[in-house]
Amino acid sequence: MGKPDILILKLSSNGDIDPGCNFVNESNADVSDSSISPTDTAIIPEDKDIVFQDTNAATRESDAIVYSLCSGQHTLSLTATSGGTTNPPPGTHVYDHATRISIIADPDDEYHFSEWTGDASGTDNQLSITMDSDKSIQANFVGYEVVWEEAKKTPCFIATAAYESPSHPHVRILQDFRDKYLLNNKLGRKFVEVYYRYSPFAANLIETNKGLKVAVRMNLLPLVAICFSMVNFGPVITGVIFVVILMLPVFFMSTLRKK
Repeated sequence: MGKPDILILKLSSNGDIDPGCNFVNESNADVSDSSISPTDTAIIPEDKDIVFQDTNAATRESDAIVYSLCSGQHTLSLTATSGGTTNPPPGTHVYDHATRISIIADPDDEYHFSEWTGDASGTDNQLSITMDSDKSIQANFVGYEVVWEEAKKTPCFIATAAYESPSHPHVRILQDFRDKYLLNNKLGRKFVEVYYRYSPFAANLIETNKGLKVAVRMNLLPLVAICFSMVNFGPVITGVIFVVILMLPVFFMSTLRKK
């Protein structure tokens, strides 16, 4: 079953429709007198006992599709800085008025999408806009070397909140591990990017809860120890130490059984 259509006419002060509407034309209808004759009616008005009441009607979003028949088309000019592209691709695109479109920023390897500028703003790589006018939008990308140089100046949010200072020795160890190992490969940089996006929320919770601070400190100790070994002794010696630590319980259990 189809859904009903609604036609809304926006009229000027003298009752005219915008002359830009291409469906408004001169009519060749012939006007003639009709044979209708007015007569008196026998309708008698009466008072009614209608009682007005409040309703619980609530507005809600609909899936109605809006088409504007008079507003024509609009031009979208898309550009991108070096280091990435967009979908739809950079260039000039024409859309009908009120069309809702989605634009995706696609960075190249070793580049990061930073923000939208022009007639739109935001840092999410997917942007939704409504074409209600001509628009010019640019996707901006920066190289990861720039991003990570800035990241090196940023403390570890969760560790800083737990130890109450960005200069705490344990925080420094975690930062050194980040700079030496995580920021030097694509997977590590992706991890750091996600961490910086979501860890401030957790850090705010830790800062306001003393018990949580203690718990986080205790849970960070093994990680701090591994990072300290990786930074100072390298992955090979750290791996050997880790294997020895894992084997110690097995060795002691075996010795006890022999006794």
